[in-house]
Amino acid sequence: MKRFLTESYLITEVEGVRTVTPVLVNEKVDRVLLGTITFEALALKFDPKTGELEKTEVLLL
Repeated sequence: MKRFLTESYLITEVEGVRTVTPVLVNEKVDRVLLGTITFEALALKFDPKTGELEKTEVLLL
């Protein structure tokens, strides 16, 4: 059985910075998972040692 994910967009705000990022919606999963695209759009990075989000530089190519 094939399962399809619905594509949509999400307005996300973290620490006063707001952005719109693409998302995939799965009706069976009841959690939110923010990924690399969202973190980069917010100029944030995840520090695996501390478990904290940190501000980072954004390189526009």
